[in-house]
Amino acid sequence: MSKDVNVLFSSPGDVTIARSALIGVVNEVRPSFERHGISLTAWAFDFHVTPSVPHPSETVQIVIDREMPRKADGSLDYDLYVGIMSRRIGTPLPDAPSGTVHEFREALASFEATGRPRILFYFLNQSTFTGDPDPQMKGVLEFKEKYPGLYTSCSDERDLVARFRAHLLAVLLELLDPVGPFVPDVVLSPWWSKVAAEHERIRASYSPAVSDTSSKRVPEILRQLHSLFGRQAQLTLQERQCLAATLLALGLERADWDTFTRIACEESACGPVLLQTLARFADPPVLVPPLGPTRPDLIASLASVGTSLARTRNHLALGTPAHITSVDDWIALCTEKIECEHGIVRHHLSVPAWDWSGPLAEAVALETEVLWQEHRSVLTGQLMKFTVTQPVVALDCRLAWVPKTVLAMIRKRSKSSARSLQARPHFGTNELPAVEQLLPLPRSRASGPVQFHSGLDGWPRLLVSGVVVAEAGLQGTISYLPPDGEWVECVLECDEIGEYLPVFTVRLSRLEPHEMAALESSPEAEDLLASLGLWNELLERIWPRLMGSEPSKVDLTCAYHILNTSFDEAATDCPAFLRRRGLYWQALELIRERIANFDKTA
Repeated sequence: MSKDVNVLFSSPGDVTIARSALIGVVNEVRPSFERHGISLTAWAFDFHVTPSVPHPSETVQIVIDREMPRKADGSLDYDLYVGIMSRRIGTPLPDAPSGTVHEFREALASFEATGRPRILFYFLNQSTFTGDPDPQMKGVLEFKEKYPGLYTSCSDERDLVARFRAHLLAVLLELLDPVGPFVPDVVLSPWWSKVAAEHERIRASYSPAVSDTSSKRVPEILRQLHSLFGRQAQLTLQERQCLAATLLALGLERADWDTFTRIACEESACGPVLLQTLARFADPPVLVPPLGPTRPDLIASLASVGTSLARTRNHLALGTPAHITSVDDWIALCTEKIECEHGIVRHHLSVPAWDWSGPLAEAVALETEVLWQEHRSVLTGQLMKFTVTQPVVALDCRLAWVPKTVLAMIRKRSKSSARSLQARPHFGTNELPAVEQLLPLPRSRASGPVQFHSGLDGWPRLLVSGVVVAEAGLQGTISYLPPDGEWVECVLECDEIGEYLPVFTVRLSRLEPHEMAALESSPEAEDLLASLGLWNELLERIWPRLMGSEPSKVDLTCAYHILNTSFDEAATDCPAFLRRRGLYWQALELIRERIANFDKTA
């Protein structure tokens, strides 16, 4: 695949430095994606527009519009619009409050008509604003209030850069692994009309509830699952019907499941599979072997994940906040949206006060991680994976009425999730992963036996060039010494669900005898480790120092280089490396932040 990606930056003059920092992010990631055929170009008017004096009948904006990336027919020719505002709206125009607003409106009109460009908008340094707004700030606040979508508020420039880097990566990864459009075939069928009507008939006798369990939420859940996994097309029609019917049934009381499934069985051939799927939600669950090729275990896992992804403010029934008592509904009230993109789940949270941000972010991250651990064996068996990244938290004074006792409930939920979570790192924490989970690196040389750790609950085995060379007991470690002077491909597999599935792949080579002699006699062992490409041993040597309280900038920079290279290498071996890529990216972000803090305090 070869694709040119144009990124247009649009902002007033008071955020020029921040805009330059974001352009720097584009330049930083450009080399990593060029090897995959994606060529990045950043466009900003102060860099690309030729200095000129406009005709008396024209505005400066007309000159900018003329030189903006466009096709021959005059339509926009860029893929990503990045808008930034802080405390200035910009210079007024005849048709818009400012040039930035004018450019945003043009990008929005193009997106609504063609689906292009993608739009990212950031508001910077507004949490520290106090006092009455001047006309410029008032314009920003009015634009923000009427903004027709989801934006990101950033506390400072470092926060802006970190968030934009994550968003840019998500957009670029989508280009590498595009997800086709969501096609709601099931919920547009006559079958759906009948089973949804039965569902609503049963619900009509229920007392009003805080959470929305109506049939209207099902299409949105299916869309979320499609965005997360991109696998909807690989479910058969019968499985898609069963998934939709399961989501409907989970919105009913269990006493009504028999009545509902009887109608669903009459209207579709998915009836027997639906019964098998719902049996997995019984207390205790009944794991009946599947009949035929349909996968009730996968459908049950997707239904559980999808129901969790629907726990947002938009899925609370209107007019009921005063009746909220459940901690699940309180968390939903504080969840603006849950963003799903290519295996990454990101929560956008609102809090009534900043002391809520840490406990709430930790609670939702841990809870989602527990959900993944519960369904991991089933989902990985179908090559479906997800990880939870650090939630985005914003202050919302409209939630000031939420009782303080809710914070104690959220803390309790977080502790409960932490106790049930197995000892594996995830994006919701600020702790570096253990070095055993990062090694061996994707392309490595070795001076001695290489240790393979699966990190999963199952029986691991090691294949070299397609031949099984070693097996280990449950959660065991495998040691392997590669041959002299030749590269071999090693695949670590693990049997979690009754069959071996790849955990990761690595290419290994052993040092030549003369290289080994040089290593053994060198007083500068760490420098030689790097020059010989012994990244495994170098990372293993410096990682304990990184886990300490005061790592050196040299160690941080070296670890960042090793992991960045590993992240790029891992991209060439999907899906076996999906798990490792998540760990590399998590560690990269944490190390990047520590380098920035080191520079700030130095």
